Amino acid sequence: MSMRILLGGVLGGLVIFFVSAFTHTVLNWGGRNIGKLPDEEEFTRAFSQQNAASGIYDFPHVAFDASLKDQEKYNEVYKKGPAGLVVVFPTGEEMMSPQMLGKELATNILGALLMAWIVSQFAPEKTFSVRLLAVIAMGMFAWLAVDASYLIWYRFSQAFVTDALFNGLLENLAAGLVIAAIVRHPKKEG
Repeated sequence: MSMRILLGGVLGGLVIFFVSAFTHTVLNWGGRNIGKLPDEEEFTRAFSQQNAASGIYDFPHVAFDASLKDQEKYNEVYKKGPAGLVVVFPTGEEMMSPQMLGKELATNILGALLMAWIVSQFAPEKTFSVRLLAVIAMGMFAWLAVDASYLIWYRFSQAFVTDALFNGLLENLAAGLVIAAIVRHPKKEG
């Protein structure tokens, strides 16, 4: 069974990688919902003067240990706006490098290996459909745990999170077809 897990996980991860490449590069899911600032050059110039290191910044920022009074004050500032979340990438790096693609492929394979291992724990009488639905359900758990939370807490747009849902469904359907076909108990003889 371990060879089936390894084969199902690696092939499932490759399928996830290539389906994701298709949905992002051809369909532009996710990216089509990221807008351009009205005056990007001015924003960049002003932000550069902050000398912010790479990281994630929110504004207005409320310290974790802020008093209730300070929290209320920042809530009013937040409601007036603008408020947001800024991700600052390290400078000097390519937007998309071979190393980044390699890391993405590695995480896709590791995730698919985990799904393959879980499916391998099913009783031998579980059907292809059950194994397939289980892989899809695992992917939907990941979407609910991560992307849906981005909508709730970080105010990502509904369209962005919906694209992530469709992307996840397509990736996990495709990977599930591979994993469910490969990771199964051999038929009993006799």
